Amino acid sequence: MRNAPPDVLEPYFPTVGERNLIRHYCSNSTHLVMAVPASSSSLNPVLAITIPIVLSLPSNFSPAVEALRVSLLGVGAVHLAFLHARPSSDSLSQSVSSHPQRTTELMSLAMSYRQRATLYLNEALQNPLDGFQDAALGASVIIALIDIFSGGFGYIENLELAKAVVNVRGGPANMITHSTARKTSVVNGTSANLSPPRLMTEMLVVYDTFACFASGVEPVLLPPDDHSWWIVEPDEPTFHRWVVEKLFGLSREMLVLLAKVASLCARLSRVRRTETETLTPFAGFGDDGVLSPTASSNPNPDSNVAVQAGALEVYNELGSWISPSRRKGITPDAHHGVETNSVELEMSRHFQTLKCTQRVQTGNEAYRIAMQVLLLCDVLNVSPSDTHVQTKCKSVLTSCLDCAQNFGMSVGLIWPVIIAGSLVPPSLRQMVHDFYAKLRNHCCFDANTSEQIIEEVWRRTDQGLDRANWRSVIEDLNLKILVF
Repeated sequence: MRNAPPDVLEPYFPTVGERNLIRHYCSNSTHLVMAVPASSSSLNPVLAITIPIVLSLPSNFSPAVEALRVSLLGVGAVHLAFLHARPSSDSLSQSVSSHPQRTTELMSLAMSYRQRATLYLNEALQNPLDGFQDAALGASVIIALIDIFSGGFGYIENLELAKAVVNVRGGPANMITHSTARKTSVVNGTSANLSPPRLMTEMLVVYDTFACFASGVEPVLLPPDDHSWWIVEPDEPTFHRWVVEKLFGLSREMLVLLAKVASLCARLSRVRRTETETLTPFAGFGDDGVLSPTASSNPNPDSNVAVQAGALEVYNELGSWISPSRRKGITPDAHHGVETNSVELEMSRHFQTLKCTQRVQTGNEAYRIAMQVLLLCDVLNVSPSDTHVQTKCKSVLTSCLDCAQNFGMSVGLIWPVIIAGSLVPPSLRQMVHDFYAKLRNHCCFDANTSEQIIEEVWRRTDQGLDRANWRSVIEDLNLKILVF
């Protein structure tokens, strides 16, 4: 009887269980980490920068590489746990059986991998040579994914560590503007020019910004007054030209506006802890939907009125903002930094590009209007029942459902749904349920946590209870989560 051929992954993933997990992750990570999933003819950038690093050394040779290796296994374990937790009609969930005990075992395994990855990462950071490896930065990014997919909890310490690593390596602006792209990861005849440290930093910038909505702190990696380095040139010759759009489903320019809104909310929270004044410094909505400021005698730049004046400015900026692809007549063309050897792949990419363009434009619109709702209700003291607010909330949910139902791309839209969905009347709540039904085909336990926030707001609203808003629910239930 002939022996089975050796498994090429065995030196890097010694056990059968590890090899099964990494294969599961590689096969299914597209829908987990990409708002615009890679087709069979295009590239998954997260795999492109992590797998080559892991396969560069056998297991246990480098603490930094080992941290990345076991963190990838952790993501695979979390996703399998989620599939076992919820039977579904989709083919992926049908491949596993619903089994609560297996879910518990896999979640325990995932947390064990996360703990091991953190220990290896801390060991690597004790040595400057190991700490400066891309593997160390990549491990912190993938550990964050474990936290997100586990429900969004427990991310703060790892994210702070990741930001410290970025700062030691020169800061986010340096990492993004001075990292050299190289050809990587040939898949089905496709390769791309990517810089691993740049992509890792770009992902951390987005994580840091989204984390601020629940934590109530200001963004660190993308401060609203220093973002020129974040915007890339239209003729950027690498895959990075559109990588943020593909991973998160929104434009780089929109993320800058998100950072501005998060910063304003954090500033106002600090001001209101020490100031009792709650003035609303605007005269009302104009016919064009623009808010008009009212004169104020308070010159203090850190006052409630000053923050609200800043919110008015950003609100009106959002009102006139146009998605870059619409404004410039350009599309997220996968040709940027990508090479192929097949006419068929080029044709497939053309259709994928059109779909990507529509998804990003619709995602931008959902975030644009959701940020206006956030400013109106949280900063400018407009009642959630106001007609303008309710119209915007319905528009946000319509855009999110459009992405989920028409494009099959619901990843990256959790915050617009939390912001708008928690404010809509019972007659529109089915839109939220419909969105989450689609989202659960492309996510993990982060969907459960975010939906819990919305449903608790509804419960408090229906019972006439105080603190019936998503910020209060996050604070009361300790749900300061990292989701997107």
